[in-house]
Amino acid sequence: MKILIALLLLLALPAAAQDAGPAKRQMAARTIVAYEAKSKSKVEEFYNFLELLTDPKLDSEMKTQVKAQAKKLFLGKANVADVFSKKPALITLDALLQTAASQKEKYSFTVKDFKPTHSGGNVESWTLRYTLKCENGTLTVEQAYFLEDVLKDFGTQTQVVTTAYLGNIKLMQ
Repeated sequence: MKILIALLLLLALPAAAQDAGPAKRQMAARTIVAYEAKSKSKVEEFYNFLELLTDPKLDSEMKTQVKAQAKKLFLGKANVADVFSKKPALITLDALLQTAASQKEKYSFTVKDFKPTHSGGNVESWTLRYTLKCENGTLTVEQAYFLEDVLKDFGTQTQVVTTAYLGNIKLMQ
């Protein structure tokens, strides 16, 4: 009888230890402030890449490298604002980068009124709201921002590193 009870307990133990779902990421307030600052620098970095791509003096090899670096800022395929159109619309990231590279004059971009927000205890994804000023006017947008755990190699060791990515843009006008 004792063996039967012990066997039942061993069989029931894995069922009791099952995960109740993905754990929420816990962060200290200082860490959240750091990710908020990083989110602004990621957005500004993206628009700096667009500025570079619009430079007609930049050779095609450099434009290819700039496009590749700009894509690394995003998680998957994203829709972004067509900042080169007179009428605001959403297009794919690839289409925007191609349009930027084909410009005949250099554009400049300024990010203003930047406000990152996350809902409650969820710090896995954020909403970045900002105003973008460029030659074609001013746009107010909301953009997704994600934190993902990624395996990265450091010499002979592999570690999990939390990495931030930009996502889809939504036009607010």
